[in-house]
Amino acid sequence: MDEKLVALAELRVTQLVGCAYCCAYHAGELRQMGFDQSVIDKSLVGATPRRLMPSSCSSWSGQRR
Repeated sequence: MDEKLVALAELRVTQLVGCAYCCAYHAGELRQMGFDQSVIDKSLVGATPRRLMPSSCSSWSGQRR
């Protein structure tokens, strides 16, 4: 599967989970892949993180991605 598509999907999943930390992480990952900021901004429209970092987050439990 295309790496860029996977990165976009990861951003969307973190939006649904509501983790602000992971949304920021994956948005940065997309910027490093060369996505325009406007594309990232459009994908974040309507995203309202419910928590800074939920207990179900792999970053919260100390796991590296």
